[in-house]
Amino acid sequence: MIRNILILLLCAVLFSCSSGGRRSAADTSKNGRDSIVSTDKTLTVTQDDPGPSPADILKSCLQNYRAITTIDTVLRIDSGALTVHLRHYCAYDNGIILPEKYAKLFGLKTFATQNFVTDVLISKNAEPVYTGRITKADFLPLLDDELKKYGSLLFIDRRLFVSRSGKGVVISYSLSIPLTDVGRAATIAIEPNGSKQVFLSYGDKTEKAYPANVVKPVVKKDTVVAMPDLH
Repeated sequence: MIRNILILLLCAVLFSCSSGGRRSAADTSKNGRDSIVSTDKTLTVTQDDPGPSPADILKSCLQNYRAITTIDTVLRIDSGALTVHLRHYCAYDNGIILPEKYAKLFGLKTFATQNFVTDVLISKNAEPVYTGRITKADFLPLLDDELKKYGSLLFIDRRLFVSRSGKGVVISYSLSIPLTDVGRAATIAIEPNGSKQVFLSYGDKTEKAYPANVVKPVVKKDTVVAMPDLH
């Protein structure tokens, strides 16, 4: 009798272990499927993100016409303080006519858009020393044909720097073709005497400048002259 009871108890224990093992495997399989589904959902969200629509891009372009950026800052220079006031805004001149290759994405044959300009007032030690305006025309000598025809000074960088002379101010822009991602950074240095120098890739090894920095040292016989670091 006792032997029969022991046998029944042993069978019950084995059955319980076997059932527990099957449940554990099923749970593991379920968790694995859930993990895969979750990963797929994450990938689907990323792949389905289309970015801004043509309508959004056009709306943003038109809204930017109304934007006025005002910058007031003081730069410490060798001979005191340089106060710079900038006002960057749309010229509303319909000065750029985008051809169909740029406008067709928006269902248009052509698109008339605007130039942007910046009014500049520079004071040195509280005395005005320069008043002028920055336009795309300042950058034309460095631009390719597409940016010459269709580029605009769409956005101005709020960060200003002291020029390499230690006397003037450096201002940077995004010079781009409206409605597109075609463009590049463009930089201008203005000195208190009104002289201007424009740059592409400012501060980089591929920097281009107009007018170019050309230094012609006088080299005497048996004399070695170190070339200045223009960067």
